[in-house]
Amino acid sequence: MIYDSRKKDLAVAVGNDGGCITAESWMRASWMDLNQELTLYPDDIKFLRNEIGYCTTTEEDELATQGVLISTPGAIKAIVIENGEILGETDTFIQLGTGPHTVTVAKDGYVSQDASFVVYAGKTASRYVILKAVETEDEEEEEEEEEPEEIEVTTPIGAIVKPTMNTKGTTIDEIAVGENVFGFEFKNVGDKTWYGRVGVKIYDEDDVVLFETLGSESRQNIKAGEIKYLWAYVEIESLAGTPDKVTVLLTS
Repeated sequence: MIYDSRKKDLAVAVGNDGGCITAESWMRASWMDLNQELTLYPDDIKFLRNEIGYCTTTEEDELATQGVLISTPGAIKAIVIENGEILGETDTFIQLGTGPHTVTVAKDGYVSQDASFVVYAGKTASRYVILKAVETEDEEEEEEEEEPEEIEVTTPIGAIVKPTMNTKGTTIDEIAVGENVFGFEFKNVGDKTWYGRVGVKIYDEDDVVLFETLGSESRQNIKAGEIKYLWAYVEIESLAGTPDKVTVLLTS
């Protein structure tokens, strides 16, 4: 009988650069044994001949530690988004494929941040992201509450104020009862910082409103000349039809 620890030791000693047993491993082991560089036992030779392809690290082992851990101050549990897909939350290991990744870290009431990193096989990348609370204007005049400005676009999921037409998060086909996240990229072409709330209105194919919200009380901002995503975090309790179009509601 040969234990796993012995298998791994042999794979490291006589395997290839990846720590895997090859057809030549038993000959290399025999030569090392002859030169008193390694002591071989009967079960060792049997293992080296019969388990070609054994590796010190299996693919399952690699995947278990292959991904990213994005930390935030105070562990505020923001969501992590890549290409419109919610991967998971911050301060929690997220399993990913190898290669370069760029994700958006977002939480209601905070300014979203992007993070880029490279995931290597069997390794865990780590990033520390600081999310700043959304700024508010230092001075605000008391005004009577007005009806929110509604800006509609022709695309299924649009943007506001010089839209770039780039969107992230929940798509039309994915809209469902429960939590939905809509991201809209746009540019502030004015000369002052824009502050406001971001909500959505959802229509069916006959332009009947299925759902409408002004979003949370937290205000978001875009500085003059800045291009960025604003996020609408929406909890839908019910839908009386099939969504066909989403428009943006701005309350400044």
